[in-house]
Amino acid sequence: MSNKLRIPESSIGSLTKFVHMSPEDLDRLVAAMARVHPTMDYEGLGEQVVALNVDETLIGTLAGMSLALNDRPNVPVTVFVDELVSAIQELDKKIVPPNGDWTPLKAALTQLINPNGALAYTAKATQLSREYENIYREGRILSDIRPIFPRDSNKPEFAAIVHLLRVGYRDASGGAARIIFALDRSDLRELKETIDRAIRKDESLHAIISAAGLGATDPGSRQK
Repeated sequence: MSNKLRIPESSIGSLTKFVHMSPEDLDRLVAAMARVHPTMDYEGLGEQVVALNVDETLIGTLAGMSLALNDRPNVPVTVFVDELVSAIQELDKKIVPPNGDWTPLKAALTQLINPNGALAYTAKATQLSREYENIYREGRILSDIRPIFPRDSNKPEFAAIVHLLRVGYRDASGGAARIIFALDRSDLRELKETIDRAIRKDESLHAIISAAGLGATDPGSRQK
């Protein structure tokens, strides 16, 4: 078989859990994924189906399947799913669904990795975002009072207020990194104005996208 599918070792654990899901759980997952909105990251999708206890790793694995399907535009989804199941069976004969029936799993996969589904759009959006060298993950501002002592006394005469902006991000290698900036009150105000301006731009651009009849990734999602 040309372009034979290979399952990455990093996906084996989550894929095994997926194969072991009951038909009822598969149906619930498919129904939940049909209601989600595309986001800029897999965690965003995971948060929308949190009640099903689906972790981000499984979402990423399924998204990887969707991208692999996208790279083979002339292959029907059903054929791709058959190839994927064959790859799983070759990987480990012990990885089998309940009662050894692959039919519910194939049906679920066919719907989950649909090229026009939320998972496929999220996978493509995630690829686009990762083209940038550094991806924002989280931010926090810590505020502190620093006493200032005169030269010949242990009693402080003044105090300085220091704000530390701690930004977590994912670097070009995919690893977690962090950088810290010291800010004063004027810096905070300038930063707030910059963010408020960016939010207004974001809302305006979303309005343009909506007016054009296009869908947009969830503006509330965050890249982790």
